[in-house]
Formats: sequence, structure tokens, C-alpha cells
Amino acid sequence: MGNMTSARSGARSGAPAAAAAEDRRAETRAPTARPARLFQGRFASDCVISNASPGGAKLTGVGKLPSSAPVLVIDLDGGVAYEGSVAWIAGGEMGVRFLANWDLRGAVPMWLRAAKGYWEQRQPVVAVA
Repeated sequence: MGNMTSARSGARSGAPAAAAAEDRRAETRAPTARPARLFQGRFASDCVISNASPGGAKLTGVGKLPSSAPVLVIDLDGGVAYEGSVAWIAGGEMGVRFLANWDLRGAVPMWLRAAKGYWEQRQPVVAVA
């Protein structure tokens, strides 16, 4: 259950902004293809974490966000919820800077219990003999 912080900034649109954001990264992102769920207020969208580092990620297949407000990304395979800020948006892709994270396999703050419940419902059921 770590905590990561970085400066918040507003979302920017367009591919040039996305390319520029990639050039300014302090950390190298590793390619991946993990299923995720993105939340912003009442808005929710299934998406894929297409690359990630401890400080952020690129999400693909994201629906149109209602605003540039903070987001919550649930890594469905990893069992981790990330609070983040939108760094850039280009088409169905977006960059997210992670501000904090919580391991959903343990105790979480009250405001994250619904997100933890969402993650738990998507876990495989193990039969006990």
C-alpha cells in the first residue's frame, strides 16, 4: 500500500501533447495489456493499461471523460486502485499520472470500498473441496 505523488495539472488534448508527455517522463514505462476500469465521478469505462511505470500509465480504449477532474484506475489483474490526474488525452487513449495507490487485497479507505467491491466481483471463484 504505497503512496506516490506528483504535481497535478489539467488535461491536454491531441497527439502532439501525448508525444511531448512521453518525452518528459522521468520513468521508463513497460509495455503491458492489463484490463482496467476507469472511474471519474459517476463516469466509468472499461479500458486497457497499455504501458505502465510506478508514476503513471497509458490507457487505451477509454471513453470520453466528462472533465479533467482526478480519476481512479483499477488494475483488474493486479488488484490495485490508482488515484491519478489526467496528463493528456488523444482519441481513445490517455495518460494518467499516479498520485496514490491502494492494494485492493487489503484494507482500503471507506471511499474506496465500492471500487474494491467491483474488483472482488471480477475475481475467479475458487471451489473449496
